[in-house]
Amino acid sequence: MAGYCVANSNKITAIINLKKVEKYMAGYQPMNRHDSTEQQIDDAAVKRYFDSARGGTAATVSMMAHEHKLPASAARYRLHKEIRTISDWLNAVYDSGRVLDVGCGAGTWTEIFARCYKTVIGIEQSSLMLKAARERMARLPNVKILEGDGRHDLPEGSFDMIFLGGLCMYLNDLDVMALLHSLKSRLIEGGSIILRESTVHQGVSLSRGEYQAVYRSVNLYRQLFDGAGSFRVEVRRNYGYTNLVTAEELVNLRRSWLPFLPMDSTTLGSLTWWVLRGTAPISFWALPRILSQLSISWPKLQNHFFRLRLVE
Repeated sequence: MAGYCVANSNKITAIINLKKVEKYMAGYQPMNRHDSTEQQIDDAAVKRYFDSARGGTAATVSMMAHEHKLPASAARYRLHKEIRTISDWLNAVYDSGRVLDVGCGAGTWTEIFARCYKTVIGIEQSSLMLKAARERMARLPNVKILEGDGRHDLPEGSFDMIFLGGLCMYLNDLDVMALLHSLKSRLIEGGSIILRESTVHQGVSLSRGEYQAVYRSVNLYRQLFDGAGSFRVEVRRNYGYTNLVTAEELVNLRRSWLPFLPMDSTTLGSLTWWVLRGTAPISFWALPRILSQLSISWPKLQNHFFRLRLVE
């Protein structure tokens, strides 16, 4: 009977929390009202996309590095830069810590966590990604990969750090806030939620069709965080992502301006990447910062890391 009461108490608490989120959403005004992202994402379409390799591997699709024929080193370069960007956030977690990777994809970040922390749990709903992640983690005894949707199938227990590596961009606003609400209760005291999300300079931009995503501004993400609970929020620009997307944008320009050249050429993709790498002090460092100072949003998509910690 006691267990029954506890279980029902948890359900009641969850309902109350969801009502709070819904009440917030009732008065929520997105920055561009006509671009409201409520119920704009088709979950089935998102799952279909990530269940198909689409000419790449699970790992390249997970890092969104599969459609422009860039070399594999481009994705590794991006990952290396991303780790450096948040290295102090990661170092703040003790080696004995427990980490949850929600929407872990092919397990790129899960593997990094497994080599740093005592216990790591990843959760993923795409069958393609799930298979790749489990194969990748097969020899790491401190990792468990679960099948499920992070909105409904979160594992029990408390965690020192919870990571969402590009998950919220595939969720509607209400889902984002409800998920963060649920994750709050799984943080230890002093724990953190780290998100890595693709962003736009202002307002909202929706990708429709086979690939569906919602790109929000940093300010709009702050509004969603406020709606999910009392968090202290830190934000960092992800220049590793910017470097990769710059190369992808140049591939797109070449495809548009020089249609007589092969559309899907690994040679041309590699050449584009290595020219950018060879001019990195300008192309990868100075140029994006100058454009940012001038409020010029190129490439169109940016990416930011967010660290959320509970207000004490």
